[in-house]
Amino acid sequence: MTPARQSLIVAFFILVAAVLQGNLAHAIAIQRVEPDFPLIVLACGANLIGGNFAVGLALWTGLLEATMLPQYLGSYLASRTLAGAFAGGLKSSVIRDSIVVPPLIVFFSTMVAQLIYAAINPHSWLHHAHQWVHSMVGQLIYNTVLSYPIYYLLRRCHVGLPKENPFGRVP
Repeated sequence: MTPARQSLIVAFFILVAAVLQGNLAHAIAIQRVEPDFPLIVLACGANLIGGNFAVGLALWTGLLEATMLPQYLGSYLASRTLAGAFAGGLKSSVIRDSIVVPPLIVFFSTMVAQLIYAAINPHSWLHHAHQWVHSMVGQLIYNTVLSYPIYYLLRRCHVGLPKENPFGRVP
């Protein structure tokens, strides 16, 4: 499957994750900490696809998340784009089928996204830093735990596999 088709599959999963974020995330919150479904799908998908397609997926994720809170358009757009570029840039640096890779990719992508968002939008955390740190650490843990099923689902949909050779397998 070509990287363009793989990125369309991941873009569809990001859209489904954004819908679930609006409808389900508050229902499964633990101590007011919600997972960030689009960010998890973005981190896993960008790492599996890599390259320019990962940045395009990151831009798509930023736009979808910004539509939920339009007053923070630039903050979400920049943080998700840079987090997706970070995850996509690690494609050639990690063994993608290792058991430790999905949680590490999602953990660090979530951290990058949250720290960039906090740097761009300081009034969101400045006056209540303790609550923000609690929320950030909780989201890091929540997203890391949810990375396994999402990563597995993307791999089952053949995302991250090399392009098929029409002349047969090359050893």
